[in-house]
Amino acid sequence: MIDAIKAILSLDFDFQMRCHQRRFGYAGGFRGSPFGNVIGALHGVAVRQEQPLASDVQRVADYYSRKGFYAFNTPAVCDADYKFRWMSCMSLGACHDSTAFASTRLGKIILDPTNELTAALMSAGHCLVAEEAYAASEVLPVPWPVLQLAGAKSST
Repeated sequence: MIDAIKAILSLDFDFQMRCHQRRFGYAGGFRGSPFGNVIGALHGVAVRQEQPLASDVQRVADYYSRKGFYAFNTPAVCDADYKFRWMSCMSLGACHDSTAFASTRLGKIILDPTNELTAALMSAGHCLVAEEAYAASEVLPVPWPVLQLAGAKSST
């Protein structure tokens, strides 16, 4: 995995959420979304790995993902141009997406309404969007099943 990341020169993380002007720049790319001030889209990716050796890890089963292979659960944020702005490879494959994100530094900030950065995002109306696998917060709206059903009915 490290070799793959090193081989991709464009994997330059510069998610500058503390900079008000940068947040408006990110939000500008999502103008057509249902949310007016989206600054990024969060999604979990199972990064496949070889089965770890029992001598190298405490529990081999912790690396086995629900997708049927050994992996790291990697939450990542992309901008409107599909450029990775942030990611974390700290969680094991069996970890739920929401838990994997909540255990990261960014997750702790986003899920804490008393955090200074989260308060700034709330004040500006900025948010990250995510799928229903994540816990909703003031700056992390996730789809509600009733909205998905309503959208599915209107498209038929």
